[in-house]
Amino acid sequence: MKHLGRGGRSRLFAGVKFAGVSVVVAALLAGCAGGGPAEPAASTPEGPQELRVALSALPTLNVMGATGAAYGSTITVATQLFDTLVVETADGEYAPSLATEWETAGDTWTFTLRDDAVFHDGTPVTAADAKASLELIIANKGTLANLFSGVASINAPDETTLEIVTSRPTPDLIPNLTRIYVGPGDRIADEAFWAAPVGSGPFQFESYSQGDRVVLTGNEDYWGGAPELDRLELIQMLEAAPKVTALEAGDIDVLWNIPVDLTGRLKTNPDVVYDSVPSYNYYFMWFNNSREPFTDPLVRQALAEAVDVDSIVKNVLGELGSPAVSAIPATIPGAGENEDIPFDPENAKKLLAEAGFPDGFSTTMEMNPGMGMSIDLIARAMISDWAKIGVTVELLEKEAAVFNEDFRNNNYDLHIQPNQVITGDAAYGTDRLYNCERVAASINHCYEELDKLIKEARVEMDPAERSAIFEEANQFLWENYVGIYPADVNYDYAVRTNVQGFVMPPSATPRFDQVYLAG
Repeated sequence: MKHLGRGGRSRLFAGVKFAGVSVVVAALLAGCAGGGPAEPAASTPEGPQELRVALSALPTLNVMGATGAAYGSTITVATQLFDTLVVETADGEYAPSLATEWETAGDTWTFTLRDDAVFHDGTPVTAADAKASLELIIANKGTLANLFSGVASINAPDETTLEIVTSRPTPDLIPNLTRIYVGPGDRIADEAFWAAPVGSGPFQFESYSQGDRVVLTGNEDYWGGAPELDRLELIQMLEAAPKVTALEAGDIDVLWNIPVDLTGRLKTNPDVVYDSVPSYNYYFMWFNNSREPFTDPLVRQALAEAVDVDSIVKNVLGELGSPAVSAIPATIPGAGENEDIPFDPENAKKLLAEAGFPDGFSTTMEMNPGMGMSIDLIARAMISDWAKIGVTVELLEKEAAVFNEDFRNNNYDLHIQPNQVITGDAAYGTDRLYNCERVAASINHCYEELDKLIKEARVEMDPAERSAIFEEANQFLWENYVGIYPADVNYDYAVRTNVQGFVMPPSATPRFDQVYLAG
């Protein structure tokens, strides 16, 4: 069953008819751009097939435990090394991968796995491996574990059958499974395994140099067909300007997440193709709503009305950003479209006076500059606007480990970061962040009305009704100034002109088995 997101974006929501009828999803969608096995090259590639890709953060190899700023780079590497049961395609649909079909009946989801997938060491991929991989993610109790709170048990009755039994309806199970990478079940819990991981994906591990690069080679025995690339180097390059220079010089072939002030030179470079796509990325600035003065909604509203969002988006993000209309990206079904928060500094001053702060106050805001996406420029622009209403904000730039620890322990006044709804599903941006059972990991304040909506949405199997409930939840977040959501982000990328077949999906996790270098 299909339903439309904002802007007419069509999504296949798990391929399931949500009227309680069991429906099988066949492998007809496999091979769609951005997910699944590669399509044959349009022409025969010539010369060495060696691609060099710049990553903005150092990846870890253990995707089962990855969190924080390195997560995006880590899943980029994992997407090449490992398979998932299902994949999200570049147009936001869900297609078979290791699972060729699935059906749901009552509280049980049954997946049929392909029988021709093998790990890079020749070991067959079985349902027991998928079971162990999902169980490990749940046992690790990390960010992804929360996505499977409705899973009661996982069974593998035979080598090609996986059963997931749920304790409640789980409309987001298929989107969430796009982030579960399947590894050898008898080894993935061993940290030593991740020094040289073995997956079943289109590329296999060759080497990892700490602080430098991950090198992969093409898997000739891949069930979806061998990739055209012989060698794939994923290179850590933290600074944006050197990355752009390296692309122009031909020292790297692909990069993404390019600051707007560097895009002009790429657009006019005849050796480079530059483009951007709508994404699941956005910014949020949270108030610690358990701390004074942010317990007062008047203070939160005042700070929201003092920020000139349109100006910030135009001057910092340019064509790569758009003022947000919801607490999750507008590309996500369930975001809705809320009324603009007015830019009204004079009213903001009146609100502060009404709240007991006629002369303003001082506070702090935490930021990790390593998160990129011009987060430092957005933070400083907001701070400049707040100063005009008498609110002095000290920007605390913290390295990733400290930033994340403070966030987990609610040790902040204001907190700003870019974020990504990595599953493409509204629950990841609302249930995961604002559910009262997990507020210790977010805003540290429980809103019962919001919590009720979230709990309704996470068990609603009808896509249209589910989206409507999430729209109401996001309206609550917006109108109660739980945070400030300044902008949605388009994800940009640039490739050398000889790079063919590269697709940037809205999840910003590209696959490279469809890529080749023209002669």
